[in-house]
Amino acid sequence: MNIKIFNACKALGLLLPGITLILLLTVSSCQKKEIAPEFSKNDIIRVNDLLKGEIISGIISDVQEDTDGLAIVFGNEEEIIFLQNIPSKTIASIGTIQNAKLIYSKFGVVVQDMNTNKTWLYPNNDTESREKFELVKPYLPENCILSEVAGTIKINSPFLFLFSGVLSDK
Repeated sequence: MNIKIFNACKALGLLLPGITLILLLTVSSCQKKEIAPEFSKNDIIRVNDLLKGEIISGIISDVQEDTDGLAIVFGNEEEIIFLQNIPSKTIASIGTIQNAKLIYSKFGVVVQDMNTNKTWLYPNNDTESREKFELVKPYLPENCILSEVAGTIKINSPFLFLFSGVLSDK
């Protein structure tokens, strides 16, 4: 009888690692794995934080273009962003956009059409701005249109047009 018990224990000893492995696999496969959150490939808030800029949302109602650069008009001329052209280079034009987000910062401008996800990057033509814009690329769609600019100016146009209206009356 002792031999039967010994053989049974020996068989159990051989089977125990296999049973343990099966139990561990079953338990681990039933547990939900915590997935690390992925950043969005369209994270305009994170881009703004990295550029330390200001987000302007709304309708780009007009875009004026000439040899000096590009003027982006928001809404009913509430704000105008001027992008100065680098001589011998052209700036990619954006056209009107019904649902736009624009980031204005000292490093340049980002424009995004929120309906189509099309994105334009306008970094200033200096080393620090180029480096900042390289940092934000992972947070934007892969097919961004890039045009370096000589500089940018933002005008809150009600003040500009208030004075131009007074001058035009005389």
